[in-house]
Amino acid sequence: MAAHQSSEQTKIQRRDGVMESRGSTVAKVRWVSMMVAAILLAIAPRAYTADSTLPPAGQLVQENLDHLRAELTSANSTTTIRDEAARRLVSRHTSDADAILTQVLTEPGNAMDPAKLSIARALADAPDPEPRFEERMASLMGNRTVAEGAAAALGRFAATGNLRAQQTLLATAQDSALPAAIRDSAIRALGNVVNQTVANTLVGLLNDPRSAVGLAANDALIQMTGRADLNHNYPGWRQWSAQRQGLNDIAWREQVLQSRSAHQESQLRSTNGTEAALKAILDKLYADAQQRKDEAAVKSLILQYLNSGDPTLRANGIDLVNNAFLGGQTYPTIEAHAKIKELVGDSDPTVRQRAAETLAKLNIEGALPVLITQAAQEPDPAVEQVLVASIGQLHDKRAVGFLEQRLNSPAIALAVASKVADALDLIAADDADMRAQGAGQLWIAAQRAANSNRPDGVQLQAIYVQAMGPLSEASYASKYLPLLSDPHPELRIAAFHAMGELHDPNWAYQMAQKLSNEGSPQVRIAAIEGLGEIGNFESVARAIYDESTVANELEKNVRAKAWDVFQQSLRTAQSASALQYWVDQLQNQPDRQIVVLEAIMNKLQLDAQNATDSQKRKDLLDNLASYQQTAGKTYMDLKNPQRAAVLFRQALDHYEPPGALIQPNQVTLTLVNQLMKALLDAKEYDQAVRFAREESARNESAFRGLSAAIRNRADELATAGGANQDRPINRLALADATKLIDAAQSDPNLKLAANDKDSLARIKSDIQDTLAGRRRPFSE
Repeated sequence: MAAHQSSEQTKIQRRDGVMESRGSTVAKVRWVSMMVAAILLAIAPRAYTADSTLPPAGQLVQENLDHLRAELTSANSTTTIRDEAARRLVSRHTSDADAILTQVLTEPGNAMDPAKLSIARALADAPDPEPRFEERMASLMGNRTVAEGAAAALGRFAATGNLRAQQTLLATAQDSALPAAIRDSAIRALGNVVNQTVANTLVGLLNDPRSAVGLAANDALIQMTGRADLNHNYPGWRQWSAQRQGLNDIAWREQVLQSRSAHQESQLRSTNGTEAALKAILDKLYADAQQRKDEAAVKSLILQYLNSGDPTLRANGIDLVNNAFLGGQTYPTIEAHAKIKELVGDSDPTVRQRAAETLAKLNIEGALPVLITQAAQEPDPAVEQVLVASIGQLHDKRAVGFLEQRLNSPAIALAVASKVADALDLIAADDADMRAQGAGQLWIAAQRAANSNRPDGVQLQAIYVQAMGPLSEASYASKYLPLLSDPHPELRIAAFHAMGELHDPNWAYQMAQKLSNEGSPQVRIAAIEGLGEIGNFESVARAIYDESTVANELEKNVRAKAWDVFQQSLRTAQSASALQYWVDQLQNQPDRQIVVLEAIMNKLQLDAQNATDSQKRKDLLDNLASYQQTAGKTYMDLKNPQRAAVLFRQALDHYEPPGALIQPNQVTLTLVNQLMKALLDAKEYDQAVRFAREESARNESAFRGLSAAIRNRADELATAGGANQDRPINRLALADATKLIDAAQSDPNLKLAANDKDSLARIKSDIQDTLAGRRRPFSE
């Protein structure tokens, strides 16, 4: 039973225990108090620079660790530098970093006390401190110089369920033989451990003969419970404790956590408000300095951000540099770039991520060794992904060795593996030899994953196979082909993409055959995408299109993907005749046919531009005009007269070039009528009148048809609007009729037949009478 309670207690403590981790209420309060006093101080930038010859990753890491050790232990280091070095070493979670910490913590004598205190503070701030350091912290509780930090670290361990740390703090807090300062540190650290036994001990310590002990216990109880209303009310605390004596540990904790959370939220709101105000001050100062073009002030402020003790402001400083670079604004290039390189190894993961992204985006000199140094020891997979992606974006061939080494790491996370493979693709893409080398390394890694005992080995294998695709190494086609039938869908998906990215039409048939027998909708989508990636419309169109029809594909999302890929593949057609085939196939589906018509028009336009033979160019343009007319008619069927009008105009201009003498024929007369109708249907009345005027002036045979079209449309609109009719009034239709008539009557150069001109006048009069109520319809 005791073991069960201990386990349950540990579980709850790990879920709810809070210490001064970065971002917690206490840490924020502590930072704000420091920031208020130090807002105008800047720390001189210290940049770690790696050898330009780019040594192996292991050597880079060792140099980095040596550098951090020196900063941690040097008598010349400031407290700020020591603290950040300790935080970085603690955040690494590597055996080499932990060895340095252990060596410093076990160093005899007092020379290393400042370094030990920095390590203790770092452990107290860490969200997940290594349990192995709990014993070291306990051994430091007798050292007055380090005791405060060691107690805080033990409090962090205790808050995450470490019972030995809790017992050490309780024993120290109750040992009256110890100096008051050491007891005080232990008592205050216990305030972060939400535990009934600890609370009862603190209540008992309120009566300690030393008043300082009682005050510390009072403060710790407030920290634990959030009951600020009981501040210095010792009888009240005893009553509070007595009221909860009958509760089991779980119920007790639930009650305490409620009041504690409310208190912390209140503290956090207050702290965030102060933090926001401080940031607003810096932001305003920065904006004003930029506007004044005060380079000295801009430099000072950016460095204050980058060197801030708060990780949020450090991240903001990186953003300022990035924005200044993109906006062509002034910023301290040398100092800022050096600092951002240093911040790639920051103790805060968000800062590391922002720094890595900015190094790649700005392509800062010396970025690669810095990124590799951190990537080789990065504990956070999410940050490692960013680091690796940034390495790839540099397109530096020197990174290949590190990427290949990382590729074959047995414990690599899937998301990281994907980024490593992508980075390798980016670097190798522009070099034939490197493409072959990269593909070979990926295939070896894929086989190793396939033969591993990893539960996610198939997924890892699939990641590497799919990453081989962009390298387009034809020699691997025979290796991909069997994977199209692999029992694991992840591998089939990867293989379809890799096959498609070979861009070889000769494999389209085999891929289509596998697609036709594929049972998984997700894999069918990948197969369709892979066929589209081949880049040859003629070889893949039928297989892709069939998947877009209900007759062949029951899954709606698969049909939608097939139609999308079919449309994208149209631009890879080698000949207009292949597109013409699909125009004919889709004649009963105008919404799909029009997509192919647009593609064939683009194809003919491009071919005409590239044609060197004048007769061939003329034939292509004649063909283009014919398709423009066909597409125009299709758009009219689809109720899109605006686009139809554009196409009819283009076709007519081909047959009747502006400024040239024309020879009317049935084709042009048909186009004139089609264009006029499209303009009228689109309600482009001014354009319709202008077209009628211009076309009638140079094409006598078109005059009567254009005149009649204007009159007929005005009459249709007036009738639909109820003008001089025993029917309800449609004011929109009457307004359209009026707009058309006004456009025609206001153009003195428009040629209209006499009877059409009279009709327009009569229609307008009828509209005016109807709107004025002189010819009243039967209802409104």
